[in-house]
Amino acid sequence: MPDGSPPTLTTCAREGCATRFIPRDRAQRFCAAACRWSEHQRLYQSTPEGKRSAAIRHAASIEKHHAARGWRSQLRRAELDTPERLAVVESLRGRGRVPPAEVRALFDAAGCGLPAPTRTPPPRRAAAPVAPAPVAVVPSPPPPAVEPLAGRWALPSPDAPRLLPCAALDLALTTEVDLGSVRLLHGALSAVQDRGHDRQRPGWRLVPASPQRWRVLWLDASIAERLRATVEERRIGERADLMVWGAAIVRPRAPAPLAAGVYRVTIDSRGPLSFARNEHTEAVTSPGAGTMEAAALRHLALAGVEHNRGVEVREVESRTTPVTLHMGGHLYRGAGRGEVIACEGRITVTCNAVAAWALRLAEVYGLGGLTAFGLGSVAVKAERIG
Repeated sequence: MPDGSPPTLTTCAREGCATRFIPRDRAQRFCAAACRWSEHQRLYQSTPEGKRSAAIRHAASIEKHHAARGWRSQLRRAELDTPERLAVVESLRGRGRVPPAEVRALFDAAGCGLPAPTRTPPPRRAAAPVAPAPVAVVPSPPPPAVEPLAGRWALPSPDAPRLLPCAALDLALTTEVDLGSVRLLHGALSAVQDRGHDRQRPGWRLVPASPQRWRVLWLDASIAERLRATVEERRIGERADLMVWGAAIVRPRAPAPLAAGVYRVTIDSRGPLSFARNEHTEAVTSPGAGTMEAAALRHLALAGVEHNRGVEVREVESRTTPVTLHMGGHLYRGAGRGEVIACEGRITVTCNAVAAWALRLAEVYGLGGLTAFGLGSVAVKAERIG
């Protein structure tokens, strides 16, 4: 280097060139004059003046080689681009626009003439469409007048407190209890309730989770408060069992209020449902309007809600199948002693807002009878249809 410093390798500054070289002085940035000129052109073409200049050069090139470019493209599309014909096309470069007859004469002189062009007749012009005859517009009849709701159908759902007067606790057992022996757990809960036992109206609902874990919904929340987080030994049948009550109390909320109208309530069973009549001597496997109206009234009574006899059920569609349960003991629901004829499936009820709101309580209190023995679990959906 002129200043006496040792020479060092550097990389060419042109974009895309990775050549390493030793510069002659500090100002040398490119490995050769070609790289310097190429970078100069690239920078110039990125300016507005350079772009205009490049566009002018491109247009001039197209005009200069017009015949060669056009005939090469035609031969390629017609698959006639033989070496002899391409040689004739190359002779057209720089001649601008050449008449087609003169080009065909050049092909004939070179012994590679082109086939005569075929002319396809122009497509026939389609006949003008005939306008369709005018169609008289018949005014559509006005929609039928909607009859205003009257009577029980004009009632909204009843007023209710935010929390229902019941409470649920989880119960863990040391032995297994299923539907075949749940009557023994029913007897133990009667003793736990510590009040007079009404055989027709137990004070709880049982929901099975597993043979050793049940959820007990006490209709009186004060009983759940008394039992929470306690452990006691009780007899379940012929054996003593340890009953461990959970520490978390679940207070179910009342359903959201419903406006007056006609509702379709869809009830899907999540287990056996027990319905009976004639003092439980006759099982009902396809519940009708009377059965569902009685269920709605029972739910309203359990929730302590005043309804002024506002329940109205219009139609019930039951898609259920009967099942026979062997539960033993004194249970009797339309079968032999210890047997219960129940049903499973879907029940669709068309009713007013009061009945729809009451039937939604079935998710809390269960549906049908024997809910104190673990039956009656359902999923309920209500939608307004009128």
